[in-house]
Amino acid sequence: MRNFKGLAVAGCTLAVIAIAACRTHYETAKVAFRAVITPDALEHGRIMAYNICGQCHYNKDAGKFIGMRMHEVPPILGKVYSANLTRSESHGIPPHYTDAELKYLLRTGIAKDGRFLSYMLRP
Repeated sequence: MRNFKGLAVAGCTLAVIAIAACRTHYETAKVAFRAVITPDALEHGRIMAYNICGQCHYNKDAGKFIGMRMHEVPPILGKVYSANLTRSESHGIPPHYTDAELKYLLRTGIAKDGRFLSYMLRP
């Protein structure tokens, strides 16, 4: 009987810790940053985009970073699509972010509204 009580207490403690660790929203840091647009910076950004973001966001059929369905996600989680990373005002993500907000998102995985994008690999 003592072992059962000890296991129950340990299980409840672990459950509380696990629930507390599953935060989905965080405070975002406000940083001052403005991207420098030079030919070298653009080339470096292009290489990084294809190597880091391309696996999930580059649609080979369209030849653009318009996103696509993520077939690796287990069907029990539903259909998951990667975001459109083009400068499209209606469907793209970047036009709705400042340079500083995009930099923060890429470095931390936290969107400007505080959501943690746990599925996004962080470089």
